[in-house]
Amino acid sequence: MAYIGREPQIGNYQVCDAISVVNAQAAYTMQVSSVNVIPESVNHMIVSLNGVIQKPGSSYTISSSTITFSSNLATGDSIDFIYLLGNTLDLGTPSDSTVTSAKLSGNLVTPGTLDVNGQELILDANANTSITADTDDQIDIKVGGTDQITIKDGAVSPVTDSDVDLGTTSLRFKDTFVDSITVTGEVDAATGDFSGAVDVAGAITSSATATITVAGNSDVLILKSTDADNNQGPILSLHRDSASPADNDITGRINFRAENSAGEAIDYASMFCKLADVTDGTEDFKLIIQGMKAGTNINVLQIGEDEVIINEDSNDVDFRVETNGNANGLIVDAGAEGVRIGTNADVGQGDEGARFSTSGGIAADLARNVNSSSSVFRVYGNAGELRVQGDGDVINTGNAYGAISDRELKENEVDANSQWNDIKALKIKNYNLKVTPSVTHLGVVAQDLETSGMNGLVNDNADELYTENDVLPEGKNVGDVKDKGYKSVKYSVLYMKSIKALQEAQTRIETLEAKVTTLENA
Repeated sequence: MAYIGREPQIGNYQVCDAISVVNAQAAYTMQVSSVNVIPESVNHMIVSLNGVIQKPGSSYTISSSTITFSSNLATGDSIDFIYLLGNTLDLGTPSDSTVTSAKLSGNLVTPGTLDVNGQELILDANANTSITADTDDQIDIKVGGTDQITIKDGAVSPVTDSDVDLGTTSLRFKDTFVDSITVTGEVDAATGDFSGAVDVAGAITSSATATITVAGNSDVLILKSTDADNNQGPILSLHRDSASPADNDITGRINFRAENSAGEAIDYASMFCKLADVTDGTEDFKLIIQGMKAGTNINVLQIGEDEVIINEDSNDVDFRVETNGNANGLIVDAGAEGVRIGTNADVGQGDEGARFSTSGGIAADLARNVNSSSSVFRVYGNAGELRVQGDGDVINTGNAYGAISDRELKENEVDANSQWNDIKALKIKNYNLKVTPSVTHLGVVAQDLETSGMNGLVNDNADELYTENDVLPEGKNVGDVKDKGYKSVKYSVLYMKSIKALQEAQTRIETLEAKVTTLENA
């Protein structure tokens, strides 16, 4: 039914909130539960003032939610109550089974429980969208004449497989919080927050960064394959799907990130692949591992198509290989510009190990703590060998020692001067070395040769000093003597002087023999 003005209220009896009288004021606002209310009319309310029911229209009037008494109230007056009657034409409560569907119109509001006892609850005008509970402990939702959703104890499922979408491409749910998700199709998510397990049988495609956050130290990501054959699995592929690949592009990068003391996120180490050559048929790669050293990112290892490089940036980074019984099996000492085997320090008499250096000084040191009966160093050919013994002796299977002596390499050839006096001046002595007092040697002393004027046979070797590139032993400093430069004798030249003196002696002998023969024949 149409109405001129406001449509009458149906029932809805209400008692207005208590109103405090204000001295010399006639108008007051009516509220129920602190909300303004408008009576149906001045005749649809009961007003009590100072214990007397007031006459509508003369004792008071109303305008919207305001009641105005005929005279100002004074201190001590009391508005006892204002009772709103709503529509007094309300029929009250009908008898059972007297209200049919044809008598219902508009919104159906129930004060408590609506019991449809398994009947279909139709929701739209053409009766093709409804809710039914005709199966015990099951709710069926029909939309557009087709069953779509079934709700059971512990499960919400579509009636037909793969037939119901949760959201659309343009209208998405904001957040979804679940214990676990099992997906048999494809998941395409811009964002997702899963506090439990995600079991996906299809593909997962994400157009944004995906972050998995855990509070503990357990495994965060596990790629698991249950394949029982002899093929590979599981496989992790980092695919750079570029339409215009170029040489030196980087594909796939793994960063090991953590905060520093200033709270900054730092990539302490990284591993990535560089496309050295993307030409079809001649593709090459470089796998690079980088890391932080003193706050700077450096190349630590590079594995390429034609070489493996350690410390390509030439930083002070050592390379060490341990053996089963030696922590210093092999060391490439970046600071000392050298290689050590079996030791992390320089070697000398009584030590074990080897040192090779390009930083100046001695290029190679080999040490083994053995005596004359064992070798420190051996060189093999296919017809013999050479040995350097623990006491410094050099022996070989051919008993031959020589020098390159081709005339093509020489000039200014003249006969040598007489060596007779030098050989006569030699002091051949027996002696022992201080470190081996029980072993007697035969030879010369460098200082004796210098006294005899044969300084050319003596090498006055300079001391080798410790430098900033050396590993300094305890108590040693840069500039201290590392290896004493003892005097040495050129025995090979001494031998040649002896041969020359022997030739001179032979000439003298032959001259004397000739004179003796002449005397004998006289």
